[in-house]
Amino acid sequence: MRGVTVELGGQTRTLRMDFNAICDLEQHFGKGISHIFAEENIGFSTIRAFYWAALRHESKTLTINNIGDLLQEELANGISIEQLLGPILTAFKAAGFMSDTSEKK
Repeated sequence: MRGVTVELGGQTRTLRMDFNAICDLEQHFGKGISHIFAEENIGFSTIRAFYWAALRHESKTLTINNIGDLLQEELANGISIEQLLGPILTAFKAAGFMSDTSEKK
């Protein structure tokens, strides 16, 4: 499974949107992944949940609040919310769950 490398909390981490990550997201939001993208406004809580799910492969004890603390640190260091969202979207694409609409056949 391909992942996306990010620096978070002073550590190099790999965001991986594998089957378990998608299941964690569906359970967290109480709906399927297609409905999450169709219905959710992508805001702070959604980005936090995406990071949490994508990093659980590194530690099953990682909590969503732990991720919130790490993301807050990044924001305090000048990273924008858009910059935080980019690696998540790349991780979804790398896993094959999102197509690149700019790639037309």
